[in-house]
Amino acid sequence: MILGWDAAGIVEDVGDGVTDFVGGDRVVLISEQPSSGRGTHAELVAVPSTQIVKLPETINFVTAAAIPLAGITALQAVKALSLSPGQLILINNPLGAVGGFASQIALVVQKSPERVVVKGVPNETG
Repeated sequence: MILGWDAAGIVEDVGDGVTDFVGGDRVVLISEQPSSGRGTHAELVAVPSTQIVKLPETINFVTAAAIPLAGITALQAVKALSLSPGQLILINNPLGAVGGFASQIALVVQKSPERVVVKGVPNETG
């Protein structure tokens, strides 16, 4: 098993029938590591084209690679709450990856910044 979920990079080659991507495209992706055993901690990664999106030139690879798993986890968590606009939500630790995304997603869902309460823990290590 190869570990890793998220990746960002440049398409090396595409398989037969893939029309949305070509070699040289900048992309970000999430692997199907739990079911396939093929993660992203590798020099080259082969994943279904449905797991890839094109990466805008304005986002660097390091930033992009931090988005997929944390972003999807936050989106699924906020969706699972079935929030109504204006409903109060508390997000503990908005300073982490998932909490940061959840805070931003909740703001969009709630359409009311005063209804999203975030509680952060300051970094006490300096």
